[in-house]
Amino acid sequence: MPHSNHGELMDRTILSLVMQLQLSSLELNNSLEETCNLTLTSIPRSIREIEKARREATEIKKKLDKYVDIVSSLETETIDSLRLLSELDSIKMRIESVFHALREVEKVSRLTDSIESVFTTGDLQKIAEELCTMNDSLQHLRDIPEFKTQLKSVERYQERLEGLARPQLLQAFTSHDIETSQRFVNIFNKIDRNEQLMDIYYNTRLVSIQNDWNAFDRSQLPFHKWLPTFYDQTLLLINKEVSWSVDLFPPESRVVPTLIKSIFQSISMTFKKRIQNSLRPQEGQQDVSAVQRKPAIEHLITLFQTTCDFSRSVQSVLPVPEDAEETLRFIFEPFFSLQNEYAYLERTHLGVDIQALKIAPQAFQDTVGKIETNGPKLFILLDASIHRCILLTQGAEGEQLIDTISSLLSDWFQHITTLLQHLRQLAQLETPHASQSPLSPSLSAVYFDWSMVAGSLSFLQVVNKMRDRMSTFERNLKMNLLEEKSIINKAVRNQGVRPATLMYLKQYPHKEQRLVTFMETMEDVTKKLLPKPSEVLSTLSSSVHTLVFDTMFSFIKEKLESVPSLEVWPSQPQTSSLMPTFSISPSDYVTQIGEHLHGLPQQLEPFSGANNTPEPPRSTGVQNNSEDSDYQEDSQETPEEDEGDRFAFQWMSLVVRETMSLYAQRILDIKTLTDHGARQLSTDIDYLFVVIDALGVTADSTLMAILHFVKAERESYPKNAEEGEEHLRKRIANMRSLALE
Repeated sequence: MPHSNHGELMDRTILSLVMQLQLSSLELNNSLEETCNLTLTSIPRSIREIEKARREATEIKKKLDKYVDIVSSLETETIDSLRLLSELDSIKMRIESVFHALREVEKVSRLTDSIESVFTTGDLQKIAEELCTMNDSLQHLRDIPEFKTQLKSVERYQERLEGLARPQLLQAFTSHDIETSQRFVNIFNKIDRNEQLMDIYYNTRLVSIQNDWNAFDRSQLPFHKWLPTFYDQTLLLINKEVSWSVDLFPPESRVVPTLIKSIFQSISMTFKKRIQNSLRPQEGQQDVSAVQRKPAIEHLITLFQTTCDFSRSVQSVLPVPEDAEETLRFIFEPFFSLQNEYAYLERTHLGVDIQALKIAPQAFQDTVGKIETNGPKLFILLDASIHRCILLTQGAEGEQLIDTISSLLSDWFQHITTLLQHLRQLAQLETPHASQSPLSPSLSAVYFDWSMVAGSLSFLQVVNKMRDRMSTFERNLKMNLLEEKSIINKAVRNQGVRPATLMYLKQYPHKEQRLVTFMETMEDVTKKLLPKPSEVLSTLSSSVHTLVFDTMFSFIKEKLESVPSLEVWPSQPQTSSLMPTFSISPSDYVTQIGEHLHGLPQQLEPFSGANNTPEPPRSTGVQNNSEDSDYQEDSQETPEEDEGDRFAFQWMSLVVRETMSLYAQRILDIKTLTDHGARQLSTDIDYLFVVIDALGVTADSTLMAILHFVKAERESYPKNAEEGEEHLRKRIANMRSLALE
């Protein structure tokens, strides 16, 4: 039963849903049918509305066409009307212009009639106002020929008013009466006398400045000491005018820069003359020969540096920075021509100073002492020349300075070379008898004047110091010029006021371009600024080394010159030929040479530690048969613990080697050598070798070979020789009259 009830409920529910669907479908169909009917009904009505709108548009178009025709007609009529209105307006404007002109004519006539009476009142302000009004009226009538004469009359009245106002204006400007000055400035502005006003103002200030400037003629001070006082007074005036003119003149008038320009334009010519006069020789030089007079370039530098200080003060007070460079150019202008002459001034000045250092030939030690004293002074003068160039031209004339220094330095070193020849003559090294030693002829056999050696070593020390100082000076010169270049470039990059040097170069464009090229070459680290003086100094140094060697070697050379002609070589012994060799004493010439060589270290010791490393002499008159490596070998054997020993040994080694070389040459010049002579010669050579060994020098291979052939017995004379010694074997055999197979 429950199951059947459930089925009935389900059937009723389904039946209910079906009925609802049928009803909904019916309603939908009815709604669609009604909508379609309404739509079909409204279509004819829409068509009618569209047709109505079309008809209305057609009517509006017709009306617009009608309006266009009306407007076109009105436009034609309006152009004629506007033309008429324009003509009427032009007539009206001419009438107004005539009316205004008549009114101005009436005003001018009235003012002309009354101006004289206004002048009689003495009221300058009222006169200025009347003239200003009259001038304004006449400006409206300037195209009317009849009133041109009136304009000239107004100008005469303005000049008359200016004449009346000038004394009071001068007094007001002079006394710095600001209220009165402002009143008169206003008067001059009203009568268009601004230019005349500024002339009066500048003239009042220039009168004061000119009085200060002319005070130098009554001063006892030199110009370079007096100028700072003038600059102080001028700067005081400028500072006062800066604060005073602000309330009196408009900023665009730039009164202060123009005042400064006017000041220096007014004194420019006399400024240049006074600078030129300050360069003349000082009173103490008036009796000196013209060659020795020199321009007082220090005074010029003092004047220029004083002006630089003044310009910096002026620059700080100028109200408009843009005016600074043009204003400062007027301040520095008197110096431009003298900066352009710097090369001549420096050459003359430095040349006179260096000329004063030149030395007259004197005694050997006195001459060397003078060179030693004046050498450092020379470089002090050269350092001062760099300083002058920087102070006066900021390095702009660096190339000319280098040319000047190069020429004068070369001349100085040539002068020292001339003195060197004088010293060689004093040491009897340049006489026809070159073998004579620097000593008294009567004592030459036993006594040697060591003072010549000491003097030449002192000379060498001086020259070496010159070379060191020369290198330092050249580095400092380049460093200073590059530093000035950096300063100038920095000023240009900062776009500030250009340095005075660039203002100067602007006057000489070719120098500016030349300076740029020169400074570019300065960047090359390998470039030598002073090649010619360096070359001359190097030659001088070599000559001094030769002098030192020649003074050391001259005594030895003299003794060896006589060796080939000694009587002992061809002589026969007066005693038994069986006398032993050890009983033969060394000859006097070789013992004197030995004593001389032993004395050299003592003479060299005071100069130890100096940079006096010897150079091989350029010309000794010796044909050195030994190898160059021998000297280098001896140099390497120098004791390392003492630089002084090394110095002495190098010179000693050089003298000893030249001694052995010349000795060997002179031995080979012997014509005949007996057995007795051979024993004497071998004794002499052995003695010399003992001395040389004591000095720590390696024996010369050529001299050792000669000793070997000299000592050889006749019966056992060598039949052959080492490579390179065959000519010695034959030569000694020939001297000893030995027959060779």
